[in-house]
Amino acid sequence: MSGGPVLLTGASGFVGRHALQALRGRTSLRLLVHQRPLDSSLPDGSEVVAGDLGDPASLARICRGIRSIVHLAGYIGEDPRKCEQVNAHGTRLLVTAAREAGVERVIYLSNAAVYGYAVHRGVGEADAVVAPATPISRSRVAAEHAVLAARGSVLRPLFVYGEGDSRFVPAIARALRTLPFLINQGRASLSVIAVGDLARCIAALAIAENVGAEPAVFHATDGHPVTFLEIVRLVANCAGLIVPRVSLPYLVGRPLLRLARLGRRWTASDAHRLFLVSHDHFYDSSRLRAATGLPQPAPMSVQFEASAEWYRKSINEERTG
Repeated sequence: MSGGPVLLTGASGFVGRHALQALRGRTSLRLLVHQRPLDSSLPDGSEVVAGDLGDPASLARICRGIRSIVHLAGYIGEDPRKCEQVNAHGTRLLVTAAREAGVERVIYLSNAAVYGYAVHRGVGEADAVVAPATPISRSRVAAEHAVLAARGSVLRPLFVYGEGDSRFVPAIARALRTLPFLINQGRASLSVIAVGDLARCIAALAIAENVGAEPAVFHATDGHPVTFLEIVRLVANCAGLIVPRVSLPYLVGRPLLRLARLGRRWTASDAHRLFLVSHDHFYDSSRLRAATGLPQPAPMSVQFEASAEWYRKSINEERTG
């Protein structure tokens, strides 16, 4: 499949910018841009096209001549209507256009948060039950259904870190500046993956000849569960912050954190993110490594330093701004 081309949606986003680099030089590319401009040099032979996930005519035109689609575009806000419109309905329209254009493979980036309020310790894809608890997760599940019905592939990372991250490490830094306690002593073991490693997995699935035509779900992790306390220490050291010495049980800390919103609306996503980092959530990703042929990545304790300076600058700019 190296002859491509590959259609990449969301190329200007956090994961999309890294996926673009991982695909550079390996296949010809068509990049779907909606609102946010691309901020990096484009690979030779790439084509930038304007389109809208809500516009079937533009999607039909964009999918013409494509062999595989890497679908990374999506809405990650709190508006249920936009979640449904962009993530669910938009993906259904894209998959329909792909089918009609004869696209061979669709790869969709979802998230392990679709499992809802469950504790997981090393489970595989077949053993984790989808039970979405937030509007964004419900819309992602609907998108997954469309992709899997078209015999596509779905990747489910949990937490992704690295240059360009605006939601995981920065949120921990904000909490360290304002909250004087941890939950459950930070003992929860979590699955993470560096964005570069995730991008390499995406690229491998997009261009590999030996990935089967059956619909597939893959956990995307680095294979090294890390405790929330270990992550907090990395972030605190990077940003010059203090690791809290006080710990509260989850059932005590949860209402306190809700009050700490200081008038801002406590959303279903807020509640779910707190649950995720307070309880074990780590997954077996051996199936993805087998499908891609990629080696197991290094753990966060080793890789975090590569993006520490970027995080330091980003966190300091947010604090002073």
